[in-house]
Amino acid sequence: MVARKKFLKVKHGPESLLFNRIIVQDSTIIRLPQRLFDDFSGVSNGYSTVCNARVQAAYEIVNEQFLSFSIDSYSKTDYQAGAEPDLEKGDLTLRDRGYLTADEIQRHLDLGADCIYRYKYKLVLLDPKSEKPIDLLALLKKTNRIDLVIKLNNKSKTKVRLVALPVSEEIANHRRMKAKKENKSMPNAEYLELLGWGIYLTTIAKEIVNGDRIFTLYKLRWRIEIIFKSWKSNMAFDRIHNVSKIQLWVILWSRFIMIIICIQIIYTPCRPMVKAVLNKDLSLIKVTHYLVFGRKLINF
Repeated sequence: MVARKKFLKVKHGPESLLFNRIIVQDSTIIRLPQRLFDDFSGVSNGYSTVCNARVQAAYEIVNEQFLSFSIDSYSKTDYQAGAEPDLEKGDLTLRDRGYLTADEIQRHLDLGADCIYRYKYKLVLLDPKSEKPIDLLALLKKTNRIDLVIKLNNKSKTKVRLVALPVSEEIANHRRMKAKKENKSMPNAEYLELLGWGIYLTTIAKEIVNGDRIFTLYKLRWRIEIIFKSWKSNMAFDRIHNVSKIQLWVILWSRFIMIIICIQIIYTPCRPMVKAVLNKDLSLIKVTHYLVFGRKLINF
């Protein structure tokens, strides 16, 4: 554990050592044969019917191991899945806004765990004294940066830290372009303007981790995005032929086992050795490609 924590400190910064576990949770969508629509749902309209499943994964960064997988109906949202992983005192969870609920933040506080979430548009934020709604955009225009304690509009009036810093114009424009592309209707002006800031809610006290480091910690969540990319790019995880429900479960759980072998048993132990000997960062994408296709691995 000492060697692992030394590596973690170099890789992720000293703030990571404040937590016993750092858990990243996310989901990915896979397309299924239409014969499974009644079991998994999906998208149906007058023109076509598409069957999808939502695969959830939770990965623990400190000990570099998977905590859970699940294969759920497409209609089961991320915020419904957010309350499922068990939490322990000293944990830190990093999640996107789809998992954000006030009660889930309160659950972290009750268990002595911490969390960082991206702000979800239209989430009601209250002034901690008057408990009146805060005009977030007006506040950001006035101060440009925010690091203060607010209340959430749930039964417990949960107190949480709001941290916001401006992002570069390049990042802001990329976010706006993506928002316009993904929404069926044009996003409103307030939402597009708010994309000029990185806005997060966290239970971590300011005295422990400052605002800039909150952003640094949250970037660790991209580990799960890279894992998903390796699944789909190299392991054909989302390629499902016309199978029955039982066959689907066998296929997907076999792939989960393969993922654990490739990432947890092979990639994870090799990464620090390659860094120590060659001073290079081992690419998860290239390693999984090599393991699956047997092609020569060059330049890591």
